[in-house]
Amino acid sequence: MAIEQELSRLERCYVQPSTEGALTLNTKLSKPLSREYSLADLLRRPELTYNDVATLVGAPASDDARVAEQVTTQIKYAGYIDRQQEEIDRLQRHEETIIPDAIDYQRVDGLSNEIR
Repeated sequence: MAIEQELSRLERCYVQPSTEGALTLNTKLSKPLSREYSLADLLRRPELTYNDVATLVGAPASDDARVAEQVTTQIKYAGYIDRQQEEIDRLQRHEETIIPDAIDYQRVDGLSNEIR
């Protein structure tokens, strides 16, 4: 529950480019903020940590290190996790595919000798 609440907070809270928080972050970024970003968007950047972004906007950050770690992992690796889940789903759809007994694997192009 605490993880979901913190993820939601980071998605809802935004930093404006000319604010004090943005100016603080700009010292850690290779390119200064030029538009509004959610805290979650900022945390996705490899050069920023949870501690860098979590307290930028009024609401207090989680003081539970486990929550901070889980939130960081989920946000930073969301794209990779989503792609892996898509691959798992795709493979599961094909898991029930029945291969005919009479198939001649020698005639199937692209198979390695080990597979044949």
